[in-house]
Amino acid sequence: MFWKKKEADEFDIELDEPSREASERRESFRIGSDPQNPVLVTIDGVDYSAANLSAGGLAIPAPELQAGQKYSIRLQLPDGSPVILTEVEVINKTPRGLCRCKFLQLSAVSRNALHRYILGCEKQRIRKIRTRRAVAGDGV
Repeated sequence: MFWKKKEADEFDIELDEPSREASERRESFRIGSDPQNPVLVTIDGVDYSAANLSAGGLAIPAPELQAGQKYSIRLQLPDGSPVILTEVEVINKTPRGLCRCKFLQLSAVSRNALHRYILGCEKQRIRKIRTRRAVAGDGV
């Protein structure tokens, strides 16, 4: 609880421009989609299976979507959570048609549902790894 007040000029530092690596850090944890239990995304009546998902966005194989465009989506998580209705913006698109999208104006309830689902998937993945290690005799 005892500290010495520092002089203001002791903290004068210059920062370089952020590196590419720093600028590409994600704000949310991302998981890949389980092919046996896909995250279903519906856009304009067409169903897609998400390639990956985070609380900030998702990636879907949808060659017909355009980068820079906004789309209303219906998102169904396989855990039985209520359907999420929101809007996404296609940030970029790979030559093979994988569209990386960010959620726009996602409600707190929807964001919490995404966090719960993603955390549950990660817990399940960790349990599987631990079980495999225990069976193999590697310990935990």
